[in-house]
Amino acid sequence: MPAADLEDQSAPRYSLKAGGARKIARDQRQRVCQQRLGGAITIEDYPAASQGADAPKGEMDFHPAEKLACDIAACTGRDPADRAFGSIDDDILVKLERRLGRLHARQRIGIEDDHEARMLGRGLGFFHPRKWRRSPTIIRGALKLTGLYRRARKNAERIQIRHQDILLAQLPPAFDGFTLLQISDLHVDISGGAMQRLTQLLPGLAYDLCILTGDYRGKTFGPIDATIEGMARVCAHIVAPIYGVLGNHDSIRMVPALEEMGVRMLLNEAETLERGKHRIHLVGIDDAHYYRVDNIEKAVSRLPDDEFSILLSHTPEIYRQAAHADFDLLLSGHTHGGQICLPGAIPVTLEAELPRRLGAGLWKYHDMVGYTSVGVGSSVLPVRLNCLPEIALHHLRCADANTADRAAGTRTARERAALRQ
Repeated sequence: MPAADLEDQSAPRYSLKAGGARKIARDQRQRVCQQRLGGAITIEDYPAASQGADAPKGEMDFHPAEKLACDIAACTGRDPADRAFGSIDDDILVKLERRLGRLHARQRIGIEDDHEARMLGRGLGFFHPRKWRRSPTIIRGALKLTGLYRRARKNAERIQIRHQDILLAQLPPAFDGFTLLQISDLHVDISGGAMQRLTQLLPGLAYDLCILTGDYRGKTFGPIDATIEGMARVCAHIVAPIYGVLGNHDSIRMVPALEEMGVRMLLNEAETLERGKHRIHLVGIDDAHYYRVDNIEKAVSRLPDDEFSILLSHTPEIYRQAAHADFDLLLSGHTHGGQICLPGAIPVTLEAELPRRLGAGLWKYHDMVGYTSVGVGSSVLPVRLNCLPEIALHHLRCADANTADRAAGTRTARERAALRQ
């Protein structure tokens, strides 16, 4: 890892050309959305690439705790019981402390190692309900018994491209039509079929900036090598600039490798985007769902109070804090839209503490507009029912306050129908 990546304490510089992230001249791109102002939504449904539904590719096996502990030790070269500051490479720790501050870095690493120890059986019994309720073996068996397994496997690869016009009253005129590509919840190491389809779709998209809203790893603990390799393959097909945040499945140890690929990770940090005399601010926070090391106050400490700002958070659970911090737009993921839903895209569970209307799609809370992506990958097992995976192209549009109020927070009949697959 180049030493320069995390060297500057106050304003780190990042090369967005690294890791194969390629640039395309702006005049060579063609717009993929011709929708007009008014909150229009266009959805393109791509069938899954040909692949046997029963193929084991991309599935996560459920190992006994003792065997998994040995696997982690073999892959990482360390004892999973080691404490944080003995198990992480000293050079990485120093750079993370310099970049994030000593407290943030050590809190994140310490909680990660505590969580891993619990999941390996040192804090919870092997038959504890928490370990079994999300077992891929149980979920797979239940789907096979109901005859839905083949359909669910195919659905996990049917990635939709969702075109979303977002009307924003405070958006500077120079950014009218500015397009963000949002990719969330990739879980690259257990969503092989979806990742293969994603890399086929990405070259045909046109956008100004790509944002990754976390959960790159399949499990919440264990080795990260397969995740880094999978992310490198995906990022090679994304046009720079790329910004990202960490999710509850991710390790902070991934940050140096992700930034070498050209992903500017925002960990309670902000970047300013300029067009002529106008500018907007892109703010990203660390995971607010499990690790709870998010710090909005630190992230916005150097930003002016009256300028347009977008918050990237893996989870939408911080919607109240974001709205009262005067963010104009919150982009998040985490919920998967439920992933396995009842007919009508009704989620069985969202694994999040928030109103269900905020669990997927476009919504509004006070003066802030939000969008929760259902994600492109799958958690626990590569299966989906009544909730197809997506990548979202957000086309930012200037609008007066009344128009924005009418457009935000509504899901069209066409959008609801597309989810019922």
